[in-house]
Amino acid sequence: MVRILTLCYRGTDFAGWQRQANAVTIQQRVEEALSRLAGKQIRVVGAGRTDAGVHARGQVAHLVASADETDASAVLELPERALVHGTNRHLSPDIRVLKARWMPEGFHARKSTSRKLYSYRMVPVSVLSPLERLFAIQVDPRIDVGAMRTAALALIGRHDFSAFALSGGAHTDPRRRIFAAELLEGPHGLVFQIEGEGFLRGMVRALAGTLVEVGVGKRDPARFSELLSGGPRSLAGPTAPPQGLVLERVSYEGFASE
Repeated sequence: MVRILTLCYRGTDFAGWQRQANAVTIQQRVEEALSRLAGKQIRVVGAGRTDAGVHARGQVAHLVASADETDASAVLELPERALVHGTNRHLSPDIRVLKARWMPEGFHARKSTSRKLYSYRMVPVSVLSPLERLFAIQVDPRIDVGAMRTAALALIGRHDFSAFALSGGAHTDPRRRIFAAELLEGPHGLVFQIEGEGFLRGMVRALAGTLVEVGVGKRDPARFSELLSGGPRSLAGPTAPPQGLVLERVSYEGFASE
C-alpha cells in the first residue's frame, strides 16, 4: 500500500513545488516536516510541479521512506489524524496537509494521474484591491467575456500546445487532451477553469494570458484555434502572472483510496 497526502498551500513565498538547491520550496518544507515527525528521512513525490508563486487547493503527494531507514516506515502507518496534525505542527501556516489516505500498490502521485483541474482568477476592475493581489490579477473592466468563452471552447479535445509551453519542460510530446475549459463569472471576478490529462510547463498561464488578449480585442476569438496546431511560443500571448493560478484537483481513475 502507498500512503498519500492531499495538500493545500499558498505559493506566494515559495519557489514552487519542486526541491531546489538555492531556494525554499513546498516539497522541501513538507519533507522536513515529515522527517521531523518520523525522526528519519522521508521524501514525497508530488502530482505536479507548480511554479513559484502558484497556489494549490488539492496537490497530491505520496510518501517514500528511504530503503536504509526502515524505522521511518512507522510514520506511514500512523492513523490519519495523527499523520495530518502531526505533520501540520511542523509546517508554516501557508502549507497544510488536509488528509492522508492509502492507495493500492503501484500507485504513483505523478505517473498515475488521469486528470488535473486548474483555475486562473482575474478581476475586471480599474484598481485591484490589495486583498486580492496575492490570488488574482487585474484585467480591464470592459473585457469581453463572451469572446473569451468562444476562444476557450476551442481548447476541448486533443491538440498540440507547443505555442503555450515554456522552455525547460521535460515533455517529449506537446499534445495534450483537454476535457473541459470554461470561463466562469461570479462575485469575485472571472475564473478560467481547465481540466486535462496533463499540462506542459507554463501552459495554463500562457492560455490565460492569451485569453486576456482575446478579451481586450488584441486577438480574434475565431482564430484562436490556429494556435493549437503547434508552432513557437511567440505565436501565443504572454504568460500570465503566477498568483492567479491554483491547482484545484488531481484525479486518479482506476485507483480507489482506502
